[in-house]
Amino acid sequence: MAKSLGEQKDDKIIVFKYKNKVRYRNKTGHRQIHTRLMIDKILKPGEVVEPVKKPRRTRKKAAEAEPIAEETKEVTESGS
Repeated sequence: MAKSLGEQKDDKIIVFKYKNKVRYRNKTGHRQIHTRLMIDKILKPGEVVEPVKKPRRTRKKAAEAEPIAEETKEVTESGS
């Protein structure tokens, strides 16, 4: 089990190509992207772990948001 900590770029590598007596020179750079991981738990072969469920939004919060929207509709309708 691992958690991603984001991505990081590695040190720059300079690639310089050169051919003698032809006046050919090409200089480029490259930075590899690496993902950092944090190991939380090492599982045995065949061991199963249930995924963690995120808490869902309750109906109370949704019900509290509805009356505010209805009041604004009434005000706009009566004002027109």
